Amino acid sequence: MERLGNIGKYEIEEVLGTGSTGRLYRVLDPDSGEHLALKILLEELQSCTDSRRRFRREIQFLIQMEHPHLVHAVDAGEWMERPFLVMELLDGDSIKRQLRRRSFTPEEALMIVIQVASAMDYVGQFDLIHRDIKPENILLTREGVAKLTDMGLAKTRTSQNHISAPGTVLGTPQYMSPEQARGDSDLDCRTDIYGLGATFYHLLSGSPPISGKQLNEMLEKASRSDIESIRDMMPGLSEAYHSCVEMMMHRYRDERYESFAQLLADLHRLRWGEPTLATRERKSSTRSSRMARQRRFSFGLIPTDRDMYTGHLVLKLGLLSPSQLQQALEEQETLARTGVRIDLADSICYLGLCSGAKRFELDRARIELEMNNEMDLFFQAVVEQGLCSAEGVEFCRARAASSGRHPSRILVESGWLDIDRGRRARDQQRLARRSAEDDLFLDTAIAARFLKRRQSDQARLIQNNRSLMGQGSDIGHILVERGFLTEEQRRVTLRAIRRHQLLDTDILELIKDQELRYTNKE
Repeated sequence: MERLGNIGKYEIEEVLGTGSTGRLYRVLDPDSGEHLALKILLEELQSCTDSRRRFRREIQFLIQMEHPHLVHAVDAGEWMERPFLVMELLDGDSIKRQLRRRSFTPEEALMIVIQVASAMDYVGQFDLIHRDIKPENILLTREGVAKLTDMGLAKTRTSQNHISAPGTVLGTPQYMSPEQARGDSDLDCRTDIYGLGATFYHLLSGSPPISGKQLNEMLEKASRSDIESIRDMMPGLSEAYHSCVEMMMHRYRDERYESFAQLLADLHRLRWGEPTLATRERKSSTRSSRMARQRRFSFGLIPTDRDMYTGHLVLKLGLLSPSQLQQALEEQETLARTGVRIDLADSICYLGLCSGAKRFELDRARIELEMNNEMDLFFQAVVEQGLCSAEGVEFCRARAASSGRHPSRILVESGWLDIDRGRRARDQQRLARRSAEDDLFLDTAIAARFLKRRQSDQARLIQNNRSLMGQGSDIGHILVERGFLTEEQRRVTLRAIRRHQLLDTDILELIKDQELRYTNKE
């Protein structure tokens, strides 16, 4: 075989293909003797900042992932100031090329979609969306193993570092969701579910959902979801297949599968001939009728952090009995139903359970308690992280207690702690506090049958990934973003936890008390 040259230590054997941003080579690793695939940024894009960033981002995403249905990254580097990525070499071809030569049976198409959906369910743990799922980016080995590739357009769902200007449309119009074709910025996993549904459509029918000669024409069709129904394209296909594809590709994303985990469950039902969610949803005439069958809850007010401090204080100081505190909480919630929001301390005074003078003392004691708790957490973080000696901590504790100043300032000014370490200590303080609350939230949501353990673990991975990127995020909001919880379930769970912490009432009973009963009239 003629030797074409080297990229780094890798010996080029042949060109496998050229895409919009990179060229793919078959290469030999002289150290291991293994044949691999090497993708390198095109030379003409070397000076394009956006292309370089996207290429490096693809490397960053793939290098940290390990899944049987994702192309495995082996190495990465730069050659002649051009980034490159080294991957496993597969003995197969892309779905796009195979579609030119052959058709797929419904069973073959389903197995490919199941494998890609499992890869995307895994990718979602990193809080990523692919944005370009299509036959060209799915490789199929001779053994029938599907591998998703090309993370060049992938991004974190909450990323604020946008490479493209707002409203820029990226992706492939034939497989693009309406919201992506419009250039919407708030994309989530349902956009990728649409892309996979469009790929499923192509595998089943032999044609992409959208066709056209001009880019603008195809984008316009994609934004309107102007496609020929899979039922018209494949009238002999079973109702279950029709319903699944249509739910994946619904024009309105709220009507699609909520997550890849939910989609995977339905795909397996489809595989084994069991009744699918998509078929049941299609039989429902309106979304409102579906919502009526879900567990619903009456309005509940979540006690704020200030309310929690106030509640703990009035019990500790003996100002109120537990039954009187519950009465004040109920009054606060009753007023909130009418649109009037007041602090718990105001509710206590409104009911005549606390005088004006006592209220002043209560506010002062609450502020002191908040400061003491914050300092205790701060000192704990400093010691656990080894950021300051025990001598320095004791010195700071004494000065903070006498001056009322924040301990981090005293540590920095006295030379016991530098500014960067102080920030790390405060960050650790916040993480420790949030982690304990989040653990209780997850355990409660699972016990209430709102959440599955696997979904809980995925949410934790997303939260940890955001923390590494300097993005804090509440676990309840992550669960809602991912479609694992409804906003109503998040609120009723948090309300129950905080009421439990104040009144020592059973958490699950608190949730049950808020549940409304609907009669299923199907």
